[in-house]
Amino acid sequence: MKTKPLVFLFVILATFVLVASAFAVFCTQCGTDNPDDAGFCSNCGAKLYHPPKATDTPPKVTDIYAQTSDLIEAERYSEAIAFLDKYSKDYRRDPKATVLLARAYLGKCNDLKEKGDPSYKNLVFTPYDIGKQLITQYSHTPKYLSQGWYICGHAVLINDRAKKAIKYTEKAIQISPSPTSEVHYYFVLADAYAEVANTEQRKSASSKMPSEYYEAEKKYRDIINMDTSNNRKGLAYYKLAVLYSDFRQEKKAKESLKTALTLAEKEALILRIRRILKAEKRILLRATPKLVSDIHIAQMLKEYNFYDDELNFLGSFANDFVNNGDGTITDKATGLMWQKSGSSRAKTWKRARTYVKQLNKGFAGYSDWRLPTVEELASLLRKDENNGIHTDPLFDKKQKSCWSSDKGPPRSSTSPHVWHVNFREGSLGLTVLPLYPGAVPTRRYVRAVRLVKKSAQVKPSGKSSGEQEGRKLVRQKVEKGSLRKVPKQLLERDIRRMVLTYDFYDGALNLKGSSDNDFVDNGDGTITDNRTGLMWQKSGSSRVKTWKRARTYVKRLNKGFAGYSDWRLPTIDELASLVERKKVNGVHIDPIFYNKQKSCWSSDKGPPFGGLTANPPQVWHVNFREGSLGLTILPIYSYETITHRYVRAVRSLR
Repeated sequence: MKTKPLVFLFVILATFVLVASAFAVFCTQCGTDNPDDAGFCSNCGAKLYHPPKATDTPPKVTDIYAQTSDLIEAERYSEAIAFLDKYSKDYRRDPKATVLLARAYLGKCNDLKEKGDPSYKNLVFTPYDIGKQLITQYSHTPKYLSQGWYICGHAVLINDRAKKAIKYTEKAIQISPSPTSEVHYYFVLADAYAEVANTEQRKSASSKMPSEYYEAEKKYRDIINMDTSNNRKGLAYYKLAVLYSDFRQEKKAKESLKTALTLAEKEALILRIRRILKAEKRILLRATPKLVSDIHIAQMLKEYNFYDDELNFLGSFANDFVNNGDGTITDKATGLMWQKSGSSRAKTWKRARTYVKQLNKGFAGYSDWRLPTVEELASLLRKDENNGIHTDPLFDKKQKSCWSSDKGPPRSSTSPHVWHVNFREGSLGLTVLPLYPGAVPTRRYVRAVRLVKKSAQVKPSGKSSGEQEGRKLVRQKVEKGSLRKVPKQLLERDIRRMVLTYDFYDGALNLKGSSDNDFVDNGDGTITDNRTGLMWQKSGSSRVKTWKRARTYVKRLNKGFAGYSDWRLPTIDELASLVERKKVNGVHIDPIFYNKQKSCWSSDKGPPFGGLTANPPQVWHVNFREGSLGLTILPIYSYETITHRYVRAVRSLR
């Protein structure tokens, strides 16, 4: 009888837990449970995905369409596929759900291809089969018949069959009842023409542009003139810039990139454009205020290697400050002009904007001062502490904490948040703005900024402005034995300096780089580079491997491959020496090598992910498909997904 109250209490607690969990939304970024009506995670600020509530009946067909489209638009392709697999079983004959499924698979294949994962080659047959099914079943319905041809065209383009993609996509445009509304048709068609143009240019010794080049340019221009979103127009300008760059029209490429940056709305596209611009000229930081989440802050710190005491304590951004002698300081690296001192007193965020309006009456002879975005303000942070603040000693030390113009995502409270930079602590943070008139407002200083219309090039050194002054990067010839062969940990600024020092080609850091290798095929599965004094495998591993398995693979080679026992994983310096500016057979490497090994491991490690020692380690690799160097995150736990890449072993000649 005494146990009954305990049983009753246990039942109540279990019911409470079940009810509570039913109204919690799980954050896929950090794992935090949030209230059912929350739009953003209360811990990391990421946008929450609300799965359909469990009911006896599946969601309405219109809900399935809307939610799947949202997932595809957010580039969450695997989630879109899983969602349709779960809820589209009763709608197998529904062509709209079938088209959405194919789009999700095409997006996933594109992602895998960009990452150098060869599994896309098998997966791409899934959307191709869906396209053929639509062509067969809906031969008398122009809308879905054209969708079928488009899906087949996109699939064969991913599989590097560009001429067939042109044929299929042009057929889709001819059949479609409203071709101008199907912008994605024109993207695939333009991409296919650009791919054929590149192929024809490589085959021909003539300097004359192939006809496909003009077709690709025309199609991208058609997209820009269509009634579509700014982000799609920005993407068209970006692809146009890539086309111009491939055909050495650098001036046109730069103009298109700048236009693309002003139109781009999605963070992934903005980062891609900036990565190219960063290698070409000054680093263009975002100037327009926006809602910035914690995830965007982490990405921004990593992208530009800005210092933050908590999120990126190894960060070191290469400013190039000049004191103008009129109360302003210009950073040639970003093309920004700053107040040397800033406001003499701390102000509320509202008063900060009023203060900037007062400056625009003619401070230092300019009238375009504004509050900086958090990106711009973070560029002033430096690891070394001077006069009690983490910024260059050229600036006054009074302004220890400054407002930005960017707002943060809503948290548990309804009060708005604004990003600021704390120069005393060397970190970024959020300030809660008061919601009611009686609340005490937070006050911070103001350091206004403006964009200089013309600025010098970025210096590739990772040093501060004082250390950079009077120094120039010295180009170094690659000679026998000059490339480092001992593995070490390298930061992104070390990679940047290495690429520019040896003038290696890199699709993000040095588009004008070139290689001058002197390869000799030894006829025993090895190739010697007489310029560097290195001997390479001609093919490399036949399958992709984890980094751990890559080292095991090299040990097996040392049992006598080609008669040698001193094979090793190459350093990133050695591996980068193989990257060619010209893309042949789908890879940026000399055709004397096999083209299967599109992404290869190096022996060098990078900084821990996010700069924190507790985070997963990273390893440098070379993506020969894109012609660029990158970092791969190694998993800490056994249940995490492991990245696989190829191995091309190397040995030094005696």
